[in-house]
Amino acid sequence: MTVPDSALLKFARAGEHLDTLKRKVAAFEQNKPYGFREQIDKDRTQRTFFMVEKHRVPEQIGLMIGDCIHNFRCVLDHLVFNLPRAHGTNARWEGMSQFPICDDSTRFAGMRSDMLGLDPTTRAVIESLQPYFGGNDPVGHPLWYLRELSNFDKHRLIRFATLIPTGFGIEVPLPATGTMHAVFAHGSVEHDAIIGKLYYSDPSPSGVQMKVTMSLGVTIAELEPAIGVQTALVAIQNTVEDAMTKLAPFI
Repeated sequence: MTVPDSALLKFARAGEHLDTLKRKVAAFEQNKPYGFREQIDKDRTQRTFFMVEKHRVPEQIGLMIGDCIHNFRCVLDHLVFNLPRAHGTNARWEGMSQFPICDDSTRFAGMRSDMLGLDPTTRAVIESLQPYFGGNDPVGHPLWYLRELSNFDKHRLIRFATLIPTGFGIEVPLPATGTMHAVFAHGSVEHDAIIGKLYYSDPSPSGVQMKVTMSLGVTIAELEPAIGVQTALVAIQNTVEDAMTKLAPFI
């Protein structure tokens, strides 16, 4: 009644990849890879700010993410593989064994071959870990991200964009007359994408000095909802660890 050594080794290896990834991303961000340019319209009532990519995200980061995701996915499969099977289970169960990640209860119930030979109590524990369980929206759940990233990485190299956090802001003196307000972008953006706009009710005076602050983190371009790579992987790590704790008594 304990987590199998193979799952523990895979989990530790995933953690090593994650630590290496964090250092790589930190080094990349310290190099100030992003800047901005601004554009003001003819009547001087709107300023638009665009992201300028100075350095592309290294492809090695994508490879590290793939290694990390592969090992986390293996941990779940190793857990299910080591669960006891009922007497009379189909001899081919080893080739069909995997940890299911489903978006709804109907799909989970239909995965009989993948769960072949498991008793109802064990199945219930595995279902409690599913992204949809408890009425939750499965999209954005850590295991949902794990499945999507794992499937993506099997066939294509992971591509990156940037993520605008709440730290983005503009410090600018108030206009001589009228009011102003700012609107910032959300989610992933790429080179020359609009990251924010500043609106003036009256024409903005020329020569206005402003300070723009921008902090961008690495995210995956093809995956929505957008989420920072490190945020997603840490959430996956915690969820996989939770699965090990909950399934250990049944092994």
